[in-house]
Amino acid sequence: MSEQSYTYVKAKTKTIALSMSSTKISAIARLYNKNIEKHLLKFGLMSISLTPELEQFIQSQISSGKYASTEEVILAGIKLLEERERIYQGRFEELKREIALGVEQLERGERLDGRAVIEKLRQKNQVMRKAEA
Repeated sequence: MSEQSYTYVKAKTKTIALSMSSTKISAIARLYNKNIEKHLLKFGLMSISLTPELEQFIQSQISSGKYASTEEVILAGIKLLEERERIYQGRFEELKREIALGVEQLERGERLDGRAVIEKLRQKNQVMRKAEA
């Protein structure tokens, strides 16, 4: 099992040790000081509450050997979320460019008749079906 790192936080008159790999930081903090989360944020730390199912999932990931600590599991999840957001933002920007291009084409009078486009698609579909048969 990996060695856990501890962060020591002075909360009013008590110094407490918080295991950074523990998912119980909030519960421990409430025992010592109801405002501990404000103190944690001053030190760049964050307290999160997890459902028992998420805690179990995190522990299963650590037990499997894929990750060495709770932090590694959570960081991996955050990295995936960041990547998803980058992809989403890229697709959104691409869509905005495509819409702008379409608007420019309309302003230049470059339009397509919707019925004609649908008829062409139907014809292509029929040709493809005949080729498959």
